[in-house]
Amino acid sequence: MSAVRLLPRRLREPSRSTRALLGTVIGSLPGFILPFALAWRFHGGRLTDAYFLSLAIVTFVAGILSNVLEVSMIPAVAASVASGGGAVGRLVRGAAARSLAVAGVGYLLVALVGLSIVDAHHSWPASERRLCMALVLIFGLYILASTLTSVIDGALYALGRFFMPTVSQCIRALLPLLALFATSRDAAGVIFTASLLIAGESIRGLLMWRVLARMLGGLAGDGSAPPRSRLLEASLPLALSLVVVATSPLVDKFVATPLGAGSVTLLELAEKVFFVPVLALTSSVVLVAGSRWARLSLERPQLLAADFKRTLRIVLASSTAAALVLTALVALVTSLAGQRFLGVDSGRLFALIALFLGGLPGAIVIAQGARLMTAMQRTRLLPLFALSAFSVNLAGDILGARLFGVAGIALASTVFRYVNAALYVWLCGLLLRTLSPARTRPIPFLLR
Repeated sequence: MSAVRLLPRRLREPSRSTRALLGTVIGSLPGFILPFALAWRFHGGRLTDAYFLSLAIVTFVAGILSNVLEVSMIPAVAASVASGGGAVGRLVRGAAARSLAVAGVGYLLVALVGLSIVDAHHSWPASERRLCMALVLIFGLYILASTLTSVIDGALYALGRFFMPTVSQCIRALLPLLALFATSRDAAGVIFTASLLIAGESIRGLLMWRVLARMLGGLAGDGSAPPRSRLLEASLPLALSLVVVATSPLVDKFVATPLGAGSVTLLELAEKVFFVPVLALTSSVVLVAGSRWARLSLERPQLLAADFKRTLRIVLASSTAAALVLTALVALVTSLAGQRFLGVDSGRLFALIALFLGGLPGAIVIAQGARLMTAMQRTRLLPLFALSAFSVNLAGDILGARLFGVAGIALASTVFRYVNAALYVWLCGLLLRTLSPARTRPIPFLLR
């Protein structure tokens, strides 16, 4: 037994959260800088609009797959660890093969829809529409690479490795950043940047596979047969819900395209700032809690309710504090920058960031609720919840854009996050009550 496992949980879990947070901060920094660097290099106009819109179309698939695979692999691997490294390895390889097939089909469907939508945007010059279409096709390779790394990341999280998978994320954005000054300020330069992003993710996948292979080689089992995997059964409802949820940022950008040159870029930069604390909290406190809940659901389910409530208090306090601090920091930076910041209007950028950050606590509660449901492998109600939230966001986007322009889109996104968060808290309460020893009535089908 490792020395880490001999420590009390109250000492062990904060250490894991700290390592995950440190890895996330380092790993996400190049990815955070890249959009701003591109806006500076390409002057924040039609070229960057084409890049960010095509990336949004492709990450619609990549983001869904990454979220589903990472969180679903944790309970699946945790249940197979006792059978040894060989069983876990077979699980990982099988999940990777099936996930690549799903990624290919999903990409083809989304690419066809995305290309049609881009071609219909007659407000854009023909050259920018062609560039966006080319980028949508090129980024398909990024989907395949990120699918493989997500399977491996989920397995490593289940085995207690949080720092390496998170810190290695810096590789994907480092290549385009290092080559930025040698990149031409034209369509060819944008395509070159996209190609380097794909290369960085591919290199990361190879490194993570070597780390996982070494761990599995030293993982001895007790000779028991692995339990029946519920990976597909739990993943499908989660994937359906994320399809709906992931459509919302994409809809935001499509609604913003007629609002003038640079509107998509402005929205992308504001969302990038918003997702910094989202990523930091979900990749530290929520990630480690999800791994812990996967173990508790197998070994001591009676402890889940208290642990969930404790974590909820932590994420609410930390997300509120992060939103206030970041809003003040952005206000200072944009005021010092003057009228323009990285090629965009400073005042509009601050307003958008502040509106997005207002929804930060709601976004973190959603992430925590989804992690609990996945850890318990009770995900059947997720698609219905996501559909209701998407409906709120879509209606709000259209109305907000008509009334307030790009700021109305940000406001609608914040409202939809709080509606979704309230639904998740209610459902998680129902799920946790099903674990009560005194319960005698059968569990409803949708909560199983």
